[in-house]
Amino acid sequence: LSAPSAKTTIRCRLLPPGCDVHSKPVIAVKTPGWLYWSAISTNPGQTAPLISMLFEQEPEVRSQAAKTLGDRGVRTAAPDLVSMLKDRELRVQFFAAQALGQLAHKPALDALFALAKSNGETDPYLRQAVVTALSRLGDAEGVNAKAKDAATSVRMVVVLVQRKLSDKRVSQFLSDSDITIRTEAARAVHDLNMESEYPKLIDTLKDATTATSDPLARRAIHASYRLGGKEHAAAVLGVASDAKYSSLIRSEALTLLKLWGEEANRDRVTGHWRPLAKRDAAFVKDLVQGKVDQLLAKTSGRLQLEAIGLMTTLGVNLDEGEFAKIAVDVKQDSNLRGAALRLLADRKSKLFTSAFEQAMKDQSPQLRAEARDIAATVESQKALPLLVKVLNDSAATVMERQRAITALAKLKESSAELEQWAAKLIGGQVPEELRVDLWDVLKSSPNPKWQEQAKKFEDKLGRDLLSRFAIARTGGDAERGKELFMNHTAGQCIRCHQVNGVGGKAGPELSGVVQRNPEKTRDHLLESLVKPNAKIAPGFASITITKLDGSSVAGTLMKADKGNYEVKTPEGNVVSVLATDIDRATEPVSGMPTMEKALNHREMRDLIEYLMTLK
Repeated sequence: LSAPSAKTTIRCRLLPPGCDVHSKPVIAVKTPGWLYWSAISTNPGQTAPLISMLFEQEPEVRSQAAKTLGDRGVRTAAPDLVSMLKDRELRVQFFAAQALGQLAHKPALDALFALAKSNGETDPYLRQAVVTALSRLGDAEGVNAKAKDAATSVRMVVVLVQRKLSDKRVSQFLSDSDITIRTEAARAVHDLNMESEYPKLIDTLKDATTATSDPLARRAIHASYRLGGKEHAAAVLGVASDAKYSSLIRSEALTLLKLWGEEANRDRVTGHWRPLAKRDAAFVKDLVQGKVDQLLAKTSGRLQLEAIGLMTTLGVNLDEGEFAKIAVDVKQDSNLRGAALRLLADRKSKLFTSAFEQAMKDQSPQLRAEARDIAATVESQKALPLLVKVLNDSAATVMERQRAITALAKLKESSAELEQWAAKLIGGQVPEELRVDLWDVLKSSPNPKWQEQAKKFEDKLGRDLLSRFAIARTGGDAERGKELFMNHTAGQCIRCHQVNGVGGKAGPELSGVVQRNPEKTRDHLLESLVKPNAKIAPGFASITITKLDGSSVAGTLMKADKGNYEVKTPEGNVVSVLATDIDRATEPVSGMPTMEKALNHREMRDLIEYLMTLK
């Protein structure tokens, strides 16, 4: 056995005479914090000496002995393993619980629940070991007998075990006094498709505290959606109209009402394949019709836009005069006014023309852009000169010109104008903030000539990542960028970075990033996104150093000065390494992946614009 270093201690335990282990004695090698065990025979008689190791002074010996006994199915060790559930070391308790589960030792049920109770919420790993063990005992009745226990930690364990066992009795916890237990029960009932228990899940919407748990509320309205019917649609509409629920849940409720009669293939909560056939949903229109005033009164901003969108989709009878007033009311939100204008257009209302003309004179760029977009769908001949004018107006806002490009691409009459702009793009005469939009239009066009021009422009960008994404430095939308930062599934910025104390800590805090990089900030942000290894913030680079004596140090580079390094190891120790002791060192590597595949040019542009607000 070769020792890692001269300081390694070797501990050998001699087995009793006559114990044949095929010349493979049990050996424990004690290095700082770890023990490595040799092979153990599967013969119970040969593993019996391990039972005595459950009482060794060294905690790791007790832990590994318990693990090995469980792995080898040594049932004679079960009584001693039960006693180990009260061991002073949590790690020993963990392995003892796991071993008892592997042995399916039913008499351990009460002791395992006692451990769950004493652990409380202290150690989630230990709780999971207890849950796993109990699920393997084969005693569902014994587990259910603990459902009324006064201790929250015990009831939570019952929920988790019953979920593992797909035991429908888990639905009894949907009325528990503890909201976290109710939420976990909802996850079990909904995510395991226990449709017979869905009515109980839907009933949780009658409890005001359900609004405090988005995961619970989401599953309750989805259970309603899955079951269908007028009664359940009314329950979902009640959530959409109730300000106690989060905007996220209310938005989802409005979406479900819009999709109520449509065919669906995937579960909107889990993403699992759960086909839902097309069904009659005529009653949804009547339900919404009776709640129009309430929906408009109790929603605002984007939520109100979605409510109006639902009404438009369902063809609900509305007072067009009221929406005409909203469209021209300068005190209202621009998005809401735009939605009201679109509603009038969709209904071919006589009030549209007047509202449109006033919108085009409005001070809000957002409303003017929306009005042009609407005109492009309603009356292309009228929209063309409006879109061309704003696109060629260098004094117009960037947002209006960008949206004009997108709107023009939908008009057959605009080909000549876009042809000229395509030539400008190839010649480098298009403002940087418009290049992404024009390039996207050319790429997505069915016109082979435009696709060829898009390819020429792409070739001019070059292969270097910074050059290729340089056109994404400006022209973004900060609001969309914030949404991307918080919720983009591939980018997942919020998981590693904090803004104002919210987010992960794997990467540097981004609050004040502009102040820390006042010069060429956009260039710095772009480089950080596509070439994260170019400049790495202190404390966020990984490095491995090989010393002249053959030993190595690996971890996070905290400081580098004239060839001297300070490295934080995975154990949390900071090690100083002098330049004179170093044989070689790897280049520091950032833990952040490059974003050029996760984000397209539009998304990159929006994200940079949002980061520019973090001053």
